[in-house]
Amino acid sequence: MTLNLFLDANILLSFYALSNSDIEQLKQLNTEVKNKNILLLVSDQLVSEVERNREAKIEDAFKVFRGSAFKSQAPSFIKPLKDFEDLQGHLKKANEAHAKIVGAVNGLIENHELDADNVIAELFKESLVTKIKKKHYKAALKRFHEGRPPGKKKVTLGDELNWEFLLRAVPEGEDLHLVSLDGDFSSPRDSKKVNSALQKEWEKKKKSKLHFYYELNDFFKNHIPNIKLATQAKLDIIIGKLKRSGSYATTHSIIAELPTPPEFTDKQILDLKEIFLKPTLKSVTFAVMQM
Repeated sequence: MTLNLFLDANILLSFYALSNSDIEQLKQLNTEVKNKNILLLVSDQLVSEVERNREAKIEDAFKVFRGSAFKSQAPSFIKPLKDFEDLQGHLKKANEAHAKIVGAVNGLIENHELDADNVIAELFKESLVTKIKKKHYKAALKRFHEGRPPGKKKVTLGDELNWEFLLRAVPEGEDLHLVSLDGDFSSPRDSKKVNSALQKEWEKKKKSKLHFYYELNDFFKNHIPNIKLATQAKLDIIIGKLKRSGSYATTHSIIAELPTPPEFTDKQILDLKEIFLKPTLKSVTFAVMQM
């Protein structure tokens, strides 16, 4: 049976923080969509949201590397040494290589040729992108004015439009699998559970179940177990250890397991924030920030 799947924009944008090995794993999702095992539900509102936020997401991931430079401060009595002169030569070559990499990556960004760009483009290509119509907008605006979920209740419509689109796109009696991590669809009491009002609305109108996942890995684990985002799974395990850490020494031994630099997803950053708010574990986030 084909699964109806909706990936929120924040999930698609998180692809830009994944490793190359994880991107390779995500290509298997394209295969599942091509083979009609999954029907990926995409609206033009979702496509637009991903494109609008793409550069900001890339900038967050790229700015530290782009702004880095290789240099060595030395007192005057070291500078005449031949070894220091050799070191300066190596550093100059390193900076030239760095500039070359930055230039190449800037080209990939401008041409939408990053690995994440290719995966997202393929997913959209294999999906039937539905145009948001007047009926969707009217229903979303009514939902917004009534203060009903989803959405952040700002001055713009976003997830309200996507929800109204989903209510019309999925046939009655068919389940929906929804993956989102920014809280618009989740319960105020538990971010890993769907908002109960949305759950009840879906069950009443569609006569089916709404399955909610806070992480893409959770969806894969339940329905496509051969896909596993290895790097992110490892980081999840390490963050779980940090949550259970009871001492400064244990905390630092766990942090030593992190890759350098760690490429955290938005969800993992939120988890670290929760850890930081616990008085006994404030050293965790401080130590991670030093990496």
